[in-house]
This record gives sequence, structure tokens and C-alpha cells, in this order.
Amino acid sequence: LYAYLLWKCRNAIRTRRPNRLSRATIFLWGDYETRCFWWEPFEILRRLTLTGFVLISTTGYSMMRGLIATLISIAFLMGLSVLVPLRSKIDDALVLGCHLSLVILFVAVLVIKGCTDIPDYCAMYGMGDSPLGASLIFIVYAVCLLGLSMCIAFAFAVIALRRVTALRLNIRGQSSPPDPSLAKGRRFHLFLS
Repeated sequence: LYAYLLWKCRNAIRTRRPNRLSRATIFLWGDYETRCFWWEPFEILRRLTLTGFVLISTTGYSMMRGLIATLISIAFLMGLSVLVPLRSKIDDALVLGCHLSLVILFVAVLVIKGCTDIPDYCAMYGMGDSPLGASLIFIVYAVCLLGLSMCIAFAFAVIALRRVTALRLNIRGQSSPPDPSLAKGRRFHLFLS
């Protein structure tokens, strides 16, 4: 249904001449670059595949489920990194980080499942005889990745805060900031330019 709606309003989106249907479906394409307005139906299909279709089609084959989920996540990660479909660069970085986390999670699932099902699987990789070693490796890796992400997010927040505080309003001709002093008993100040 979403793909059909986007197909019907594709010309209005591409030419940037909105009609009633394109305005009504802006929730489907509004966050994406014009060249990638069709991305949302693929994203929904990816979610449905990872959460439902893989479980239905591979009952009894748990390793196959993990492999299919890993391959789909890698394909979408590559598509996101090549197309960069979102308008906001911060959103693109966040979505790429989430997809990378999904790939790492599915690889961890495959390794831990292999350690529980196949004798000497963990020992081949030097993780001991039980899945505990593999679990600890991925937990430590995830915590380090989370810490790095938090540091990067904090750095971006500090940079954005400095940009906002660096903006200053000056009076034309004087190059000095206005004096928005308030009279006694007043709570608001109106500055018209």
C-alpha cells in the first residue's frame, strides 16, 4: 500500500509541486532526499523480513535464520552507506550506527549459537569450551562501541552548543548587541528589527 501511494505521488515529489496525495503521504517520504523518496517501503519490508518472514520460512533451522538476518542487515547497511537517503546527516549517521549494531548482533548470535550447538566451535576461535567466552567478547565490544558512540554524540552536542552560543544579534550600523533591559515589573522584551 505504501509503495502504491508513493508511486501515485512520485511526480509531485520529484518536481517539488505538492498535491493533496503527496502532502497526505509526507510521513512516508518527508525525511528522505528527493532521489530516495521510495526508501520507506523497503525499510518496512526489511523490518517485516527480520521479525516475521525469517521465523516463518526457516522453522527448525535456527542457524539459517541468523544467517539470513545477517545477510539482509549487511545488504541494507551497504545500501544506506551508498545512497545516504535521509535529509539530515545526523539521522543518516544514527541509522548507519543502528544497522551496524544489528549486523554485529546477528554475527554474535551466529557465533554463540555455533558455540552451543557444535562441539569445539568456540575452541577453534580461542574462546574456550563454552559460549560464555564468545558472549563476553561481544558484550565487551558492545560496551566499547556504546561508549565510543556516547563520546561522539557528546562531541557533536558540544559543537552544536558552541555554534548556537556564537550567534549574536547586532544593531545595524553600530556593530554592537542591543540592550534588552526590562523595566521594573516587566517580564518580556520585544525587539523588532
